[in-house]
Parts: sequence; structure tokens; C-alpha cells
Amino acid sequence: METSATVPAYFPERQKYFELKKQERLQQLQADESLTFVPHTRPLPGAAERPAETPAERALRMAVKEPAEAAARRAAARQEAAAALSFQPAINARSRRIGRRALQKAAEREALLAAKRAEIDAARLAECTFSPALVGGPRRPAALAAAPPPRGLGRHLELQRLAAKRRAEAEERAAQVFRLAPRAPAHPFTIPQPFRLEGLARQARRRAEGEESHQLA
Repeated sequence: METSATVPAYFPERQKYFELKKQERLQQLQADESLTFVPHTRPLPGAAERPAETPAERALRMAVKEPAEAAARRAAARQEAAAALSFQPAINARSRRIGRRALQKAAEREALLAAKRAEIDAARLAECTFSPALVGGPRRPAALAAAPPPRGLGRHLELQRLAAKRRAEAEERAAQVFRLAPRAPAHPFTIPQPFRLEGLARQARRRAEGEESHQLA
């Protein structure tokens, strides 16, 4: 696009300028005609296998098949990269023992929690005594056979009783040593007596003596 800054102001010069531009455009067109190179493009991979692909098939391929193939290629690349990593850290025996103990404690804790949950479920189930009367259906037996106790319940209850006994013994020893509950004194506080002035007592005594002498007279 020509602007006023590039186009000359005088008319003859403008005519020469436009003629020069016209000649440049013609030379450019002749140069473009001399370029005979035509690139050979190849179709996309798999395009020849699906020449008559329907829109539904194309949507299925783009939404399901191609993402699955890309995920498989990424997984294979990750496995190949992991196979090249041959370093294996050396773990000493102490760390192995600590790890095994931690796993064993976690398993024991999970077993205790499972036994506790089973105990709570059994107690809740025992409280459910409602038996609806079914009309025209099989009757429910009056008393159901007691379900077998869950595995590990007896051991769990025994551990709980032992822990409670140990806590009680520890609290008793602490109370004896540190006097957590000292014996209360016989008179824990002072009981105030009524306040009496000596002058009031003397006046009352004189009044009583006067009344007595008056009666004798």
C-alpha cells in the first residue's frame, strides 16, 4: 500500500514512480512463472487404509482408538526407560528389620480394628430383635442360631482386659507415690461463731438481776 511519504508530490515524478512499480510487478510475475518446482506430498499414515471412513468411524477412531494407541506407546516408552535404570539401592539389615516390624505392627493394628468393628457389628445385630410378621410367606424362626464369634475376638478382649488392669495398677501406684488423692482432714474449714460484745452480755445480766429483785420486792 502506497503512502503519502513514499509517493512523490509532483505529478511528473508520481507518473515515473508508478511506472517503475508497474515494471517491478511484471518482472516478479515473470520470475514466478519460471518456478516449476512442485512438491510431492504423501498422505497421512493410515489414510490409505480408511478411504471410505464414515463420520461415526472417524469419531470412534479419534476418541477411542488413537488415544489408546498413544497411551500404549507412552507406556512402552516408560518401560524402556525404566529398564535402562539398573541401579538398586543397598538396604542394610537394620533397616529391613525396622521395616518388617513396622509392617507387622500395622497388620496387628488392622487386625485389632477389624475385631473391634466385628464386635460392634455383632452387638448392634444382637440388639435388632424386630421380626416382622409376613403374610403368606415363610415364617422366621423364633430363635436364630448364635453366629460364631469373629476370628481374633477373644484375643482382642483379653488384651483389652489386660491393658485396663495395667492402667488401673499404674494409676494406683501413682496415687500412692504422688498422693494424687490425699485424705481430707477432719475439719477442712473453720466454722465462725456468732459475734457477741461483752457490754451486751453485761446489760442482759443486769436486766435479769433487776427483774429478779423486783419480783422479790
